[in-house]
Amino acid sequence: IFLMNAAIVAGVNYMNELVKFTHGDVAKLGTVWFVTCTFEVLTFFIAARLLKRIGMINVYLISIFVYGFKFILDFIFKNANYIIAVQVLEGIAFTLFITSSLEYLNLKTKAKVRATAMSMYAAFGGLGAFSASLTGGMLLNIINPAQLYGLLGIFCFISFFGSFMLVSDSRLKSKA
Repeated sequence: IFLMNAAIVAGVNYMNELVKFTHGDVAKLGTVWFVTCTFEVLTFFIAARLLKRIGMINVYLISIFVYGFKFILDFIFKNANYIIAVQVLEGIAFTLFITSSLEYLNLKTKAKVRATAMSMYAAFGGLGAFSASLTGGMLLNIINPAQLYGLLGIFCFISFFGSFMLVSDSRLKSKA
C-alpha cells in the first residue's frame, strides 16, 4: 500500500513536469487529465464485473502491473502526445487498484474492525503520498522527470512481486 500509493501520488503530482519535459504545454496537460478521467469512468463501469469474474487479488495484481508498465512507458517516451496516449493505462490502473484493494480490505476484515482497517489503509496510503511528494520533489533536483517515472515503475514492480509472493504463499497455505 505504501509503495503503490507513493508511486500513484508522485505520478499524479509530477505529471506536469513530465509533460513539460516531453515538450508539451498546458493544453496537453489538460488533455492528459481528460484522458485519465474518461478511462477512470469507463473502468469503474466494468470494475465490479471484473472483480467477480477474475477475483479481487488478480485484479489487484493486474492493476499494479499495469501501473508499472505505464510508468516505464512514461520513462521511455519523449513526446507529450505519447504521454497522453499512455494515460489510458493510468485511468484503467487507478480504478482497478482502488476498487480491488478497498473491496479486498472490506471483505477480509471483520465488521467490528472494518473502520480501523480502512483508517490504517488511509494512513499508510497517506504516508506513502506524503513521502512521494517530498522525495519526488527532491529527486527532480537531481534527475529528470522521465527518470523519476522510471523509478516509479520500479517501485510498482517491487510492490507487484511482493504482493504476488504474499498471494502465492497464502494460496499454498490454504491448500495445505
